[in-house]
Amino acid sequence: MTQTHVRCISLDRRPDRWRLFLERLHDTTLKTLPLTRFRAIDGRRLEEELRERGLTEDGIVRLLRGGTYPAGVLGCLLSHYFLWREIASDETIGADDAVLVFEDDVRFGLTDYERVLADIHSLPEKDWIILYLGGRWWPSFVPDGDWEYFERVSEHVCRRRVPDKSKFGKSLNLDRGLMGYATHKRAAACMAAATEQFLATNPFHAIDHILVCVFHESGSLDYFPHVFYSPLSHDASDAQEPTLVSLG
Repeated sequence: MTQTHVRCISLDRRPDRWRLFLERLHDTTLKTLPLTRFRAIDGRRLEEELRERGLTEDGIVRLLRGGTYPAGVLGCLLSHYFLWREIASDETIGADDAVLVFEDDVRFGLTDYERVLADIHSLPEKDWIILYLGGRWWPSFVPDGDWEYFERVSEHVCRRRVPDKSKFGKSLNLDRGLMGYATHKRAAACMAAATEQFLATNPFHAIDHILVCVFHESGSLDYFPHVFYSPLSHDASDAQEPTLVSLG
């Protein structure tokens, strides 16, 4: 891999979070990377958002029509999904480039990320779909006592080896890790397609859980210790928005 791009998912109605993200990013070596803000899909005004973006007849929207969903969980799913499609079609992103994806409430566990970027770029593109760089609520998380779920690829990168995905989720709770992760162009297209396929044949789930279900045996890597985190605060998380929305 050659270049690294940064994408941050951020709601229009939360300029405060975007401002804080930029301030935190500026305190790290990642500030020199090309950054693009991705307008998150707001579950509170879902139908209006879909109309404004010309997505009312999109395939994934048709799959979800007729259901009722938690607004925050659905907005989070659609935001990551449509970001993946944007990454896959973005001509400024090369086939060998890496993309760091953040949610705007992410916290940075380091100031110098040069080693992390070097580790990402050393990975063979065909061997991975998503590299989880965070996933817990405090800095520098490592899965003490749970190493049987992982195969070490390098000093800091591990491959998930979990025949029973439900046991993995219950034991480690690592399916909640989309506040900071790495992917690449082909992988973004793969995640978008896999999400559609999952929703076509399974009940609705949060996007982090879908990724665990689909890629628990291959394609998922973890970086330990985690270098990004998000404090456990449901009040501050838009993904925890309890309002239910219906897609008619």
